[in-house]
Amino acid sequence: MAQIRLSRRWIIYTSIAGICCLASFAIARELEVGIFSPKHPPSLPADTIWIDAPPLPLTFAHGWWFGCEKRGANFDRCILIGHNDRASGGDGGNRVVSDESYLSCKTQMPLETGAIRLRPPATSENMWISEYDSNKKWIDMAPVAFLQNGDILLPASEIYQCSKFSSATR
Repeated sequence: MAQIRLSRRWIIYTSIAGICCLASFAIARELEVGIFSPKHPPSLPADTIWIDAPPLPLTFAHGWWFGCEKRGANFDRCILIGHNDRASGGDGGNRVVSDESYLSCKTQMPLETGAIRLRPPATSENMWISEYDSNKKWIDMAPVAFLQNGDILLPASEIYQCSKFSSATR
């Protein structure tokens, strides 16, 4: 009889522990999606895309907002904004990572805002282009803008690197 009573208690306790674990996972997921998920910055175009950064342990939203629009007759402006989530010790705000003039690799000209339909890169490692000064010394990195129509936007100062990205299917 004691054996049966012990097994009933064990079933009850393990059931309660299982329910608590499931509830904890559901609450954590709701926090991630509802509270800690990055909000679209109002200063960026409506069709701005979210690009996930490589995963880090114990972080929720980790990545960048990236948007491009025509600014002036000579260039498109692309801006990359990093999300600084509270769960990772940040202030929950966004910070500008890159804000530069871009040109189309196909036309070497700016595109109209309506023609700029961004797509996320295959991986976030594929989204960077190195920038060099006049002495060919590395000075910075900027994001590459991959478009849904297959075109690529690069920083105007790095437009000579189009062949490097045009030959790759990303």
